[in-house]
Amino acid sequence: MVTRVTIRRDDSFLGYLTEMYGQPYIWASAGLSDTSHQSEHLEGSDCADLMVYGARRMGKHLAYTWTGGLPDITKLVAAGTRAMTASIATRPARPFRSPASAI
Repeated sequence: MVTRVTIRRDDSFLGYLTEMYGQPYIWASAGLSDTSHQSEHLEGSDCADLMVYGARRMGKHLAYTWTGGLPDITKLVAAGTRAMTASIATRPARPFRSPASAI
């Protein structure tokens, strides 16, 4: 038997994401059900599963999805376009930083 100790920053959305620190990135991580998903066992996740993991830890009942499925379960926090650095910029090209209360 292996015992795992996981520490999170706090009980916020971002705090729950800190449980995933040190976990590998697994493109198209999977599981036969939501309870057996790799993210639920802290074995690793991809970018979409990381977001769903945080929401599930806060009590939301969401199924794991792929990146293209995120718009169906998330809300837009700012209008923007892709900047040359691949970050999202608000119009007119000012970097957007999401306040903690928006999540």
